Amino acid sequence: MKIGGWRTRSVFERYAIVSRSDMNDAILKLQESEKRVEQERVQAEQKQIRIKAQIGHNDVMSCLSTALRAVN
Repeated sequence: MKIGGWRTRSVFERYAIVSRSDMNDAILKLQESEKRVEQERVQAEQKQIRIKAQIGHNDVMSCLSTALRAVN
């Protein structure tokens, strides 16, 4: 019941869900899914950091080139 968030056993009784191996399989699938989601989140964060670093670099470079043009 903890896996799916059900409060009562009625759903299990209705569909005769009692197999421990089914529960173990569900737990393994959930763990794999959580790992995959976490990996995707980390990759997205890293990509965002790289993009921000590139944007920051480009902003500095454009400011420098503008300043150099103003001086010359």
